[in-house]
Amino acid sequence: MVQEVYGEGGREMSLEGSQSPAPSSSSDDFAALLDAELLGDRHSSPDVLEGDALGSPEVDNGGKSSESEEDSSEEVSEEEEEESDVDILEDQDEELVNVESDNDVLEELSRKRRREDDPESPTVSDTGASDKCPPHPGFIYNICIRCGERKSTIPTNDPVKTHVGLRYIHEGLEVSELEATRVRDSELKRVNAKQKLLLVVDLDHTVLNSARFSEVPAEERIYLSTTYLRPNPPNSNETTVGLGIAGEQQGSVSSLHQLTRLGMWTKLRPFAHKFLEEASKMYEMYVYTMGERVYALAMASLLDPTGQLFGDRIISQTDSTKRLTKDLDVVLGADSAVVILDDTEGVWPNHRSNLILMERYHFFTSSVVQFGVRAPSLAQLHRDESETEGTLATTLKTLRAIHHEYFNGHGGQNMKRKPLSESPDVRQVIRKLRAKLLAGCNIVLGPEIHPLWQLPTELGAQCSTSCDHTTTHVVALDPTTDQALWAKEHEVFLVHPRWVDAACYLWSRPPEKDFPVTDDQTGPSTTTFAKNVLVEPRGVDGTNDKVEVVGPSPSDAAVVPPVHVNGSAGGGGSVLEEKVVDNESIILGPGGVNVTD
Repeated sequence: MVQEVYGEGGREMSLEGSQSPAPSSSSDDFAALLDAELLGDRHSSPDVLEGDALGSPEVDNGGKSSESEEDSSEEVSEEEEEESDVDILEDQDEELVNVESDNDVLEELSRKRRREDDPESPTVSDTGASDKCPPHPGFIYNICIRCGERKSTIPTNDPVKTHVGLRYIHEGLEVSELEATRVRDSELKRVNAKQKLLLVVDLDHTVLNSARFSEVPAEERIYLSTTYLRPNPPNSNETTVGLGIAGEQQGSVSSLHQLTRLGMWTKLRPFAHKFLEEASKMYEMYVYTMGERVYALAMASLLDPTGQLFGDRIISQTDSTKRLTKDLDVVLGADSAVVILDDTEGVWPNHRSNLILMERYHFFTSSVVQFGVRAPSLAQLHRDESETEGTLATTLKTLRAIHHEYFNGHGGQNMKRKPLSESPDVRQVIRKLRAKLLAGCNIVLGPEIHPLWQLPTELGAQCSTSCDHTTTHVVALDPTTDQALWAKEHEVFLVHPRWVDAACYLWSRPPEKDFPVTDDQTGPSTTTFAKNVLVEPRGVDGTNDKVEVVGPSPSDAAVVPPVHVNGSAGGGGSVLEEKVVDNESIILGPGGVNVTD
């Protein structure tokens, strides 16, 4: 029997969300409109999940039937029209598609904005509303959201031509650079008042690891099936759910997901759900990935099934203003209040000081192959990171320390009384805390690595190229160099450069004994610096005498379209296939593996 992994509580999960709530602000507070969109449920999206996160093939129109849609198009009275204008804001995407002409769009946008400006006077003239533009705060499909003017009619030398695309908030939305700056200042006030900061979270290798069906070898599929799945109880209507570390169920939430329509497995990093839940108490969170939007929405639904943690703050590659890099210009918050979690430093060329560099999560074998890691994957080792002492548990402690220092440190005293210009800068807080990690260490770098001493310096160490009585550590690749021999003679710590890397990832001083300098200059062969535990496989039926490979159901035999994960093209699904070999019928699963009982 072939079983499928399902989501929370075994129920199907949909990416379809209700429309965002209508803003209650005036036209002078465009930030409120954006905030309402950001805090709302996710917009409708293509069907991408099946099994643990099945997308519904039918678009959710807020619960309206086709009959009610016809009714909504009929002429209404003035009072009814005032009440229905809120729905116009909520269903902006649908309205812009259904209008008869560009004139209808202009009229509708102008009427909506006038009502925001003065709700008590729905008959304000068009001229009255237009008096507040320029400057034009923002555009939807090149039409000013305040006055309804076309962007094409604005002079080319107008500053509003410089704009920031915010398509992830609302399709076709862009704001002027001037308005974006004002909104960021407003957001800084708002989050400071709530004692929160902003947290931008990368997906792949940061909080999860994904692998295409075609990239997972047969042995690994067997391990996944026998370790992270459990059978349904007898006579139960419940679906199979994933298990956590060492077979301990993580509530009713799966840690392993089989996404048939995306043609991939996704493994959440241990502690992921609890980490995000706790972080949300201190930070307003964004997802920012270089993957496609369909993938971003699918992963966000696994991490945040209710949509309460991220809302619509999900940024994908197509939403970014840069093709190959990430930038905070699409994040509606001051750079001085944003913390970034990402496993790749190079994609943040302009915001390195905001970054908490995450150690990559290499659960699947394809991950270590992709990055050229010479160690086996966690799945190959039958191990996984510790729930209590793994990467995300350590990172949560770091986020708490940053938050505490920002709001309670010397720079955070009496913040509510300070002007924005005197607000603390989270980048300085991060720099200060990082400088404590190797404080007190006087490091001598061997000649072969001495150009690399920027990192230990940032971590608080004093670096030198010559040994003396103050030297506490010698960092070297070769145990036969003069510095290495001096360290042995004077009983000074002799460590491999990966010791410094570990301090950066773990946000603590790692044990020197774990990083010896040997003839093998590549250093310790480890998949992760974080504490990990053994996760033993077992049979799907709860015993060790039966192994069953999990694969997509026969009804999913359609070709899986390519999906970009972190900007790399992929695709190729897998199906079950029945064949006759030597007059015997067998069932072939993903990769041609015989899964016949």
